[in-house]
Amino acid sequence: PNGKVGFPLFKQLVQTEDVRVVALARDAEKLRRRVDSGADAEILVSDYCDRRSLDAAFAKIDEPFRLFLACGNSPSQEEAEINLLDAAAATGQCEFVCKLSTLTAALEMKAGPYAAHLAVESALAKSQLPHRILRPNMFLQMLATPLVGIGDCLASAADAPEITCFHPFADASISMVDAEDVAQVAAALLRQPLSGSRAETFELTGPSAVSY
Repeated sequence: PNGKVGFPLFKQLVQTEDVRVVALARDAEKLRRRVDSGADAEILVSDYCDRRSLDAAFAKIDEPFRLFLACGNSPSQEEAEINLLDAAAATGQCEFVCKLSTLTAALEMKAGPYAAHLAVESALAKSQLPHRILRPNMFLQMLATPLVGIGDCLASAADAPEITCFHPFADASISMVDAEDVAQVAAALLRQPLSGSRAETFELTGPSAVSY
């Protein structure tokens, strides 16, 4: 819940009166510091790569629930997300999973940090759990935040013109999307009545295509 989409989603849900919100956080203190003191939410400490830790956390949820599935890009992302998915499914009470993936053009590369998303999407399909996959185009924050991703490279290049910044989509026009808007979509999907379709994928884009 501390990520670019997870945290705004968490904030939106805790402000909703008719839902119980439980956050599984590796760093519970960090999350508590970021959340308003009056927020009505449960924060459970859990190590996503430790199945026993996850089982203990899910055991405290004694009613049907819906899962938002997202971990930051890292060498352990695939393991962490599949552990979360398996632990949730093992409870027999998971009604629905909303998985944050990445843009389809990146998935088609089938390499690098994007391969983890492909593996988790495949695991979701095999799980038979109803699910929705969000494939947002590049986050606007990657460009607008000076110390994050490509924004960091561009800031460095502005200070030192001899620095060259590379990105696989640098010359392409992409309809970047704000992470807050992605969180709103996730919140709507998590709260809406379950439909007859077991699985759907949503491509999320911004209002216009721009280049880096």
